[in-house]
Amino acid sequence: MVASHSAYEPQWALLACGRSAPPSPANSIQDGSREATELLESLDDAMFAAIAGDEEAMTAARELWTRALAGLSPELIDESREQYLRFAVDETRRFESDQSRDLTKAMIAVEVIELLTRA
Repeated sequence: MVASHSAYEPQWALLACGRSAPPSPANSIQDGSREATELLESLDDAMFAAIAGDEEAMTAARELWTRALAGLSPELIDESREQYLRFAVDETRRFESDQSRDLTKAMIAVEVIELLTRA
């Protein structure tokens, strides 16, 4: 009898044996589902507000980003990350050239960049 090592078996091997592959823990929310759409909309609102300098939104953005990383597909995560990073970089450049130089807002934008680029 062959021991089952399903955690180490490739998905094709599981399917060939007639067993279904376990769901990916990194993608527990189905793309296109209402739950995914609502999470992405909330994340967009929080991220863009945080990047614009809203400290309270930064707290929500951290929590929502963690939920997104745990539940959404890598493709959705990458797409969102790229969008947020582009906006954050644009905002930090604007803060650099702005006469008022609001350092608090600039630091929050940098904090978002750090959050998004963490492994």
